[in-house]
Amino acid sequence: MSTFEINELRMYGVYDSGVANLERIVIRVLEQVNLGDFGLMLGIRGHDGTGIPIRDNLLWFGHATVQPNDWLFVYTGAGATTVTQVPNTTEQIISLHWARPATIFNGPEFLPILFRFDGVQLPPTPPSLPGPQSGGA
Repeated sequence: MSTFEINELRMYGVYDSGVANLERIVIRVLEQVNLGDFGLMLGIRGHDGTGIPIRDNLLWFGHATVQPNDWLFVYTGAGATTVTQVPNTTEQIISLHWARPATIFNGPEFLPILFRFDGVQLPPTPPSLPGPQSGGA
């Protein structure tokens, strides 16, 4: 499996691990991007330094354009998306929420995995098939 660097965003890590309503992943925006191309997965740290995704633990950021020097604070709890201007700068803090019912980074073995969608595939639209008509007989 090939790996590709993500140069548009830089993940700094998890802050306030295990603290309800404060636990968050901090990411710096390095290039203008559409966040719809990115997401996070919850993983377990492998013995060789890799991350192993945990099934059914994915957050898609949704479509939004962000600018260089913006910050993403991804809180693991519930909440509304907010944008806060950093005083005396052009930087913004965009606070997103994963809406997990409890904190998820409760030990050093858990880590966030930042990913970029490099390709997707959808099934073809199924053809209309003739069949029994609903209604009276």
